[in-house]
Amino acid sequence: MSQGGFSKCTNRFKIVGACMVVALFGFLLLWQTADAAPKRGYEALMTKIPSAAQLELSPGEKMEVEVAFQNIGEKAWVNDGKGYVSIYTYDPKYRRSSFDPGTWLGPSRVKRLIEPRVEVGGIGTMRFELRAPEEGGEYAETFHLAAEDVAWIPGGEFTLRINVAEVSEVAEVIEDGESSGGTDISGLLDEEKKPRVGAPGYDAAVLLRSSKKIATPGGASVTYTAGVKNAGTAVWSSRRVELPDFKLAASGADLAHASWLSSSLLALNDRGEVKPGELDFVTFTFTAPRIIGEHLVVFTFTANGERVEGGEILIPVDVTSNAPDAVVSPLRDGVMDRAEMIPEPVMRVGVLIVDEETDGKVQIVCDCEVMAMKDENGNPLADVPRGVVASAYYDEGKYFYDAGRGLEMTSFPIRFVPDTLGAILTITNFDRRATRDSENADNQFRNVLELRHNTKKDRAWLINELPMEMYLRGLAETSNSSPIEYQKAIVTAARTYAYYHFLRQTKHAAEGFMVDAWRDQVYKGYGSEARLSSVVSAVEETYGVTVTYDGQTAITPYFGHSDGRTRAWSEVWNGDIAWLKSVSVPCDAGRNLFGHGVGMSARGAICMASDGIGYREILKHFYTGVDLRRDWEGDVAD
Repeated sequence: MSQGGFSKCTNRFKIVGACMVVALFGFLLLWQTADAAPKRGYEALMTKIPSAAQLELSPGEKMEVEVAFQNIGEKAWVNDGKGYVSIYTYDPKYRRSSFDPGTWLGPSRVKRLIEPRVEVGGIGTMRFELRAPEEGGEYAETFHLAAEDVAWIPGGEFTLRINVAEVSEVAEVIEDGESSGGTDISGLLDEEKKPRVGAPGYDAAVLLRSSKKIATPGGASVTYTAGVKNAGTAVWSSRRVELPDFKLAASGADLAHASWLSSSLLALNDRGEVKPGELDFVTFTFTAPRIIGEHLVVFTFTANGERVEGGEILIPVDVTSNAPDAVVSPLRDGVMDRAEMIPEPVMRVGVLIVDEETDGKVQIVCDCEVMAMKDENGNPLADVPRGVVASAYYDEGKYFYDAGRGLEMTSFPIRFVPDTLGAILTITNFDRRATRDSENADNQFRNVLELRHNTKKDRAWLINELPMEMYLRGLAETSNSSPIEYQKAIVTAARTYAYYHFLRQTKHAAEGFMVDAWRDQVYKGYGSEARLSSVVSAVEETYGVTVTYDGQTAITPYFGHSDGRTRAWSEVWNGDIAWLKSVSVPCDAGRNLFGHGVGMSARGAICMASDGIGYREILKHFYTGVDLRRDWEGDVAD
């Protein structure tokens, strides 16, 4: 693919006036939708990738890898001629890989599609060889499917985790365990000896399982229990079930479920201790792979933030039927929206790029008794008392912090965690009045802040982690003066938008959060909450309510005002969305269209609310055939 076929643009937005909020959201929604939808008719779903969590190679050793993708776009794939499909190196694009054995098509182009033509719905396959470099270490090799000189194919990115090391003959001690619920997993993995991955003293044996093999339709919820024995010498306090530290699963499908605590954390138990020799039971839920066939699902058990030797939980899953097609854009593979009640989602919001605006660092103080500084694995770094400012910054692969004891260092992202849920943290060296010509500082955020650098865009973010309803209180999408039923309508649409991205967790995944604070929905944190008391009331009165269509979360665009009618999705963007049809807006008649025109007209909704129409009816007018559902409390009465 010619490098001139793509350009990269990064923009930093300043929100200057509240009058532009609705219009900005509308235009930017088009941007995010385009990212999720097929590019120029191309889209892929990975169906096959090496099943090992980490490939093991000796220096100079060669290995053949086979990957496969389902064509879920609108155009057939070909392996020759215009737009032929092949694999390129990625992240960054067109990089030279040290694993090129000399048989690739070029320095950055790996292999073409094997099949001459793959129709929509068909499976395309590619095989390529890797040759390990002479220098040992752990490598992450990212590749991407592309249609030559046309598009990087959405869904076509994958990463192989590769450990290059001389194979050491490590004697394994296997402790037998008998149970009616047990299962023999010896046939699931190669018998090759692998280097130890667990920390010293951290060993486990997975002895009990709720099922030997799962048979289920694609996309269904699977609840699973494993009994894990502490076979080491360390006492376990905090125990977690997490995704392995690699970007693939047995089928290439993401397994995320709405019950997960984050995009990679399935379950957490910090109650009590598990001493050596004792058995701990962990229960978690995941979503079955979408594609029919046999899959091996792998999760990792960790203790006290440490990797545990023998802590892999391997679950054979036989998917008996494909999951239904997703609506609008594929859900995070396997994640299905359901009517079942879930815990209130925890949002991760990118609130600040840490750059020259704050001199490349953050200074944070909490109104709580104690603010704990921890790394991302939960390991304590420092306890900061009330009124004391702690600082942190990222530099060349390390995180540096000062909590009053002088400069210290860690290799992992730093979290600022108050001792009280919802306590207010202030970024003392960030003030929008000074740097953005705003009326308010808006430098206060509830709950947890996290400093995280990402290699994707080589920049550090400050991320706000907080419950969904607390996040909505900090939105600045409307004002105190608008009618309360309109506020409830806009809050419900905003909650639906946030929940949509909570479920998918793909838009900003490379940077470690779900939505950002200005391009997705305008979020100003505690300052906005303190000023907009009626918006807070609207959040409370619609707690947990989202917009659904046919049982699935519906994307809910809105815009400034229409010219008397809204536009159908198909009039503005590609495809046809059942609930986004053109509807009349009498209050907007005679005006010029302001915004993209799809979904809810803000001015029209305000007019309806002023006429005494409730928020449910407003939403159902602009989003045809939808229902309202309280996803984390109870059903909404009609």
